[in-house]
Amino acid sequence: MDLFYDHTDLLFAFRKRDNTEVDTQNTPYDYYSLLHYRHDAFTKNGLDTIVPLQSGVVLAEPKTLSAIDIQKVRLFYGCDGTGITLPPTTEPDGFNPNIYYRLTTQWQGDGKSLDIINDGTNNKPILAATAALTGQYWKITPIGNGYYRLTTQWQGDGKSLDIINDGTNNRPILAATGALSGQYWKITPIGNGYYRLTTQWQGDGKSLDIVNDGTNNRPILAATAAQTGQYWKISAV
Repeated sequence: MDLFYDHTDLLFAFRKRDNTEVDTQNTPYDYYSLLHYRHDAFTKNGLDTIVPLQSGVVLAEPKTLSAIDIQKVRLFYGCDGTGITLPPTTEPDGFNPNIYYRLTTQWQGDGKSLDIINDGTNNKPILAATAALTGQYWKITPIGNGYYRLTTQWQGDGKSLDIINDGTNNRPILAATGALSGQYWKITPIGNGYYRLTTQWQGDGKSLDIVNDGTNNRPILAATAAQTGQYWKISAV
């Protein structure tokens, strides 16, 4: 594998483990393991962070255990490989595009929801007091490859949550829906019912967050970290 350290801020995520930390069960390297990073894992600029040296290999985003994953489990637990065939372990996309959701943060709690300011322009996201407002009702629509589009009931499918391309590239906006990587959101479970939101454009190294400025209501795409402002609860309404 070629590693491009200048394309990520999370160098620790690419530290090579030795045989005292990893038990491969003497199986070959597995590009298609469920645990393998995709080609742009933790990217900070949308470019590849890891590239296989072997030709013909594509680092996608596996959805199921690979054949070698299954072999490792059998070897680890001493299974002989015979028995019943289990149903698929994967589930359909966890978000229903036919209903709406409320987005709140662990930091500010359920009393503050992701909303759109009603100022005539109607495109600026804000963390506002939770209420029965259509600007706080978000549709989460799968668009393939593990990404989603976020739109509001208020502004409809024609306006999607996006990131302004201004060189800083960290300001969310509700923009005209298009085939733009800033509108393609990855929603990653992080435990305890919370999720991390990142874009295909800026990669896993930048997460949707709330600026800690005393007002504490301005969304921003910030460096990914263990911050409660980056931990989002997504609740059906």
